[in-house]
Amino acid sequence: SNLDIKIPVVSSTGHPELEDRINQEIQTRIDSIVKQTKEEDQKNYESYLKEFGSVPETGHHSLTIDYEVKRSDEQILSFVINRTDVMASGYTEQYFYNIDMKSGKELTLEDILGSGYKRIADESIQKQIKERMEKDPSLQYFDGSEGVEGFTGISDHPNFYVNEAGNAVICFSKYEIAPGYMGLQEFEIIPN
Repeated sequence: SNLDIKIPVVSSTGHPELEDRINQEIQTRIDSIVKQTKEEDQKNYESYLKEFGSVPETGHHSLTIDYEVKRSDEQILSFVINRTDVMASGYTEQYFYNIDMKSGKELTLEDILGSGYKRIADESIQKQIKERMEKDPSLQYFDGSEGVEGFTGISDHPNFYVNEAGNAVICFSKYEIAPGYMGLQEFEIIPN
């Protein structure tokens, strides 16, 4: 497989234990992804060999891991690690880190939106889905009509990052609340 890996290293936060913990967690996560990818490749290689007697040149597995810093200042460090697996179709998985630089703690959605965070986020996302569909009728979100539930509310630990404006941006992976062609879905939650 082709592996292209760029991973962030958290440093100079003034919280060395936090840095060690997060860097270790990232490294462990990446190591396990790489190991899993290599094992899958080996399995695929063996089953091809058994079935066809040779292995095609095409159909290589390519795994890309990179990251995007969404906000980095004295208050908040927010970044997303993207893992993209390309075999037949591209598949992206994201891991989110939001760190309060003053306390060295990982931020939760409640830290940003307050105790009513679930209701605030749910209402905002429902409103934004409606607005997006009104603006562009060709957009589709799952609504339960085809046996796929769609958006019914955020999970207890939703994926989010903090943008430059200090707002939480809640992210849904491909196929989670909309058909695959619509890709990853993001909703900025702007407090009233």
